[in-house]
Amino acid sequence: MIIVQIVTTVTIGLFFVQQIKTMHTEQTYKTLSNIIPIVKGDVHNIGLSPTLNRRIKEQFETTKFRVTVIDTSGNVIADSESNPQKMDNHLMRKEVQDALRSGKSGSAQRYSQTIGEDMAYFAKPYLNEEKLIAVLRVAMPMSTIQKEIHAIVELIIVVGGILLFLTIATTLLISRIISANINQLVESAHRFASGELHHRIHNTHAGEFEELGVSLNAMAERLSKSVDSVEKTKEEQSTILRSMPTGVVALDGDKTILSFNAAATKILDVPDTVDPRGRQLEEFVRDVDLSAFIDQTTRARPQRFELVVLGRNGIGRELIAKVQQLIDNEEKVSGYLVLLDDVTALRRLEGIRSDFSANVSHELRTPITAIKGYVETLHDVYGKDEETQKCLEIIERNTVRLEKIIEDLLSLASLEQDNDAVQSTFETIALDDVITNVVSACGDEAKVTHTQLSIQTDYKTTISGNRQLLEQACVNLVQNAIRYGNGEVKIHTGLDGDLAVLSVSDNGQGIPRDLQNRLFERFFRVDKGRSRDSGGTGLGLAIVKHVALVHGGSISVSSGYGSGTTFELRIPIAP
Repeated sequence: MIIVQIVTTVTIGLFFVQQIKTMHTEQTYKTLSNIIPIVKGDVHNIGLSPTLNRRIKEQFETTKFRVTVIDTSGNVIADSESNPQKMDNHLMRKEVQDALRSGKSGSAQRYSQTIGEDMAYFAKPYLNEEKLIAVLRVAMPMSTIQKEIHAIVELIIVVGGILLFLTIATTLLISRIISANINQLVESAHRFASGELHHRIHNTHAGEFEELGVSLNAMAERLSKSVDSVEKTKEEQSTILRSMPTGVVALDGDKTILSFNAAATKILDVPDTVDPRGRQLEEFVRDVDLSAFIDQTTRARPQRFELVVLGRNGIGRELIAKVQQLIDNEEKVSGYLVLLDDVTALRRLEGIRSDFSANVSHELRTPITAIKGYVETLHDVYGKDEETQKCLEIIERNTVRLEKIIEDLLSLASLEQDNDAVQSTFETIALDDVITNVVSACGDEAKVTHTQLSIQTDYKTTISGNRQLLEQACVNLVQNAIRYGNGEVKIHTGLDGDLAVLSVSDNGQGIPRDLQNRLFERFFRVDKGRSRDSGGTGLGLAIVKHVALVHGGSISVSSGYGSGTTFELRIPIAP
């Protein structure tokens, strides 16, 4: 900084010196030109005679000016300091040539052999009645000019030196103040960067630095609040993840583990001393099927998957695994979320429940059959007694209903216990044939209730499944629509991607929205009294749900109170 100031000051000084030299030289020539009229008057009064030389000497011998009169041939006629007769011809002198050529004036600076020093010359032609008579020349020693210039230069150097000293002193003082403020700001910035967000900057009273210090303090305050908020959120998330029974594994795009909660550690048998973060998921997933599922779903759309993973003691564990894409702010896939649920205990309980239902149903078959037989016998023996007949009809009706419930429970138990056995019976079925058989099976009930069945087929397709189960599910849907509709049932088939869609709609009073998620529970009834009167067992929709699941499909309902109900059964089409 100081070197720049010195160089700048010297450069400016040299520039001013050069300008002063130029201005002083111009002033010198102007001064010399002012002498010309005096000489011109002498030449005009005396002419080019010997008397002119004496007049010139008397007038200018004691001055600093040297005056010379030169004729048109270059001969010196008069000179204030030398004998003209001993002087060389001056025709070729530069200032003389310039004056003769231009007809106005000429100037030059050179060493004078006659005087023996550097001189400044100014010449001008003298005309008499527009005829060139002589060239009048005035000269001045350069030493006189240089003394004046040196005096001015010395003054400039002194003043410049004083200004330079003051500038350097001021700069050093300001630099020290600025350096102190900068050092304080840098130190504070380092402390902020190292995490000391409660540190504050003080005593920066230097304009912009004070404003910068206030801004840094405000930034540190905001960062402190943000960090505290992030830490709190992180702790809350960590607490939630630790408490979740579901195993949660977060992966980046390369399937490197970003997060791994305690439940996932337990499910995948990861030692407590191992930190999985930053490592590949394949290092901890030892089951081939689960590894293949995760690899497949990270390259395709997320999906649900159930499998059995053998533990170290040979005990089977059932998991429900799901992979979900992680989407960033730019709507791009930045990673994957793997969710693992150990449902071994739940499935064991479901198995116990299913076995219980099947066993109870089997055990109830024999007494139900016996009751039906005895009712028929009593009909034959006491059929003439009207009161007895009514009692027997009630017993018979409830026995038939109980028999239907048992049959439905056995169907559910069969669907829950052995999906592989059911799927082994799958065949390629035309969906139109299923609809035709269902309408035929429900035709008599529709006539009795004066219900119109209409069929609309948008797309004819084939599905892979068990014909008997599919027809049973569709019959349950159509029978419900007939029983709870208002005289009109529409059956519609279509296609949604790789799924065949069968919808059954009625124009009944509809189902309240808060009850729709319970429709597929066992024995759940929207209108309990009416359902029993219509002969329903409360298991029809539960059977439909399990038939859809065993076929890899789904069942859904849409309804508004007072606007009818539509059930949609979706089954994958045949490959």
